[in-house]
Amino acid sequence: MRKSESADMAGGVAAGVKGKVLNYNSDTQMRLDKALLAVAEWIEAEAGMFLGHAKMCVSDGGEGITVNLVDLGTGPERHGILSPRRSADFAFMVAATDIDAHELEHEIFHALEDSGAFLELEGDHHHHHHHGCDDPSHGEDCDCGGHHHHDHSHGV
Repeated sequence: MRKSESADMAGGVAAGVKGKVLNYNSDTQMRLDKALLAVAEWIEAEAGMFLGHAKMCVSDGGEGITVNLVDLGTGPERHGILSPRRSADFAFMVAATDIDAHELEHEIFHALEDSGAFLELEGDHHHHHHHGCDDPSHGEDCDCGGHHHHDHSHGV
């Protein structure tokens, strides 16, 4: 993932993902809109306000729909129309200030994963979870810190 010039100039961060949407229809679009909102709401909770830009595009190379979100009060703004289809290209990007880039990337992948939309995302997403140890086989004096590495291949 590369930082966008606008995020760099604002002292912010940017993250995004590309892939394919399978079985695209109006229900899929609503699920993707909710994922966009979920990331923006996470930023607001994390930073105290949503100061940024979240956007996505679903397209077949000719016909397509773009969704922009710059104000949680206004909600997503949609432009264009995309009729139902088996597969379409997909891009999802967020630029914001006052948040960690890795956490933003992590949140984007989980919002998309939780959306229920059928997606094939480019690349793999790797992240670490830190928990108190919950493995009874480690015993009471375990000092693993609950560190568990999870590799998520998000071919959802």
